[in-house]
Amino acid sequence: MAVSKIKLGYISGFYLLKRDMRIYEELPKYGVDVMVFSNTDYKDIGPLHIPVVHLKRWGQYNRIPVMSHGVQYFFPRDRWLFGLKKAAQDMDVLNSFEIFNAFSYQAVKTGKPTVISVIDNIPFNYRFSYQKLVETVKEKAAHFIAGTETAKFMLRVEGVPEERISVIPLAQDTKEFTPGPKDFSIVKAHGITSKHTIILFVGRVLDFQKGVSDLIHAFSVLCKKRPNTRLVIGGKGEDLDKMKELVRRLNIEKYVVFLGFVSDLVKLYRVCDIFCGPSRITSQWQEQFGYTMIEAMSCAKPVVTTHSGSLQDVVKHEETGLLVGIQNPYALYQALLRLVDDPELRERIGKNGRKWVESQYALDVVAKKMAAVFKKVVW
Repeated sequence: MAVSKIKLGYISGFYLLKRDMRIYEELPKYGVDVMVFSNTDYKDIGPLHIPVVHLKRWGQYNRIPVMSHGVQYFFPRDRWLFGLKKAAQDMDVLNSFEIFNAFSYQAVKTGKPTVISVIDNIPFNYRFSYQKLVETVKEKAAHFIAGTETAKFMLRVEGVPEERISVIPLAQDTKEFTPGPKDFSIVKAHGITSKHTIILFVGRVLDFQKGVSDLIHAFSVLCKKRPNTRLVIGGKGEDLDKMKELVRRLNIEKYVVFLGFVSDLVKLYRVCDIFCGPSRITSQWQEQFGYTMIEAMSCAKPVVTTHSGSLQDVVKHEETGLLVGIQNPYALYQALLRLVDDPELRERIGKNGRKWVESQYALDVVAKKMAAVFKKVVW
């Protein structure tokens, strides 16, 4: 007999980011009480309003070099959570992340109905030593939640039947990330004012994935054609110094600002006119979701991005943003110039983006869909 409430155990071997946990804080409104099972190595980032059970993990032995470079490669248990089966014995259903994680394997082996959330979108994108874990997860999981249509396609390629997959995106807090007035205090120290058209990049400054150099190359021509434009780069990463050197080499230092880590992202999105995420594709990586696109669109900003991975699922070309070819600075330049020169187009695309996020990614929209899946596999 169905009951009004079910108990969900969310299993994570990663950082518990406030952004990712917001959707689980929302689920009790829809009849799903949540308890999180995570490992003791990581600290919670931001206050969580759901209980967290900390478990030790096998990966602590990665501190021993021979384990990290030898045994761990062939024995993929670095995120194995000790005591998970006992800790989760009172749960009605479990939810884990990605088919190749050791804790996903643990979840399905508990015998509890398990739903696996997936955003990875490259088929068979894991080491050969993970094969047994993956095959067991694909066979025994009760259901899969694909974050995008591209992730669903990956699961289909790997043999998961379509009827065991629901496409439900990651959620966005549309009450936090909202349109609002521009506050130039965040960039005032760099001489940027209301007379400038601001292009923004936020993310890891990791060029082989995020394509920051493509944006800088595109902007190096754009800023000479439209001198009132400014490029603001927020974030850190191992290629930050290289990108600063590239800006110096192109002699565009007065047009480009590097902010480093920014805590107030809402203020940063609001102050920009255009958001650009020029992501690339490698043999083992492509954009799995594009969270910064969702955040920018939630703030009613037009976005320019590429066809990397699942970005085509998140951004609707000519409606909520402009999609261009990968690693193509000229195409970026054309798209950015078009938006710089057309404020009405920026406003229209920005408003469309806000409506799109509210209808597809808002917490209440996503939570209802997720709750329905969890209840279905229990009842």
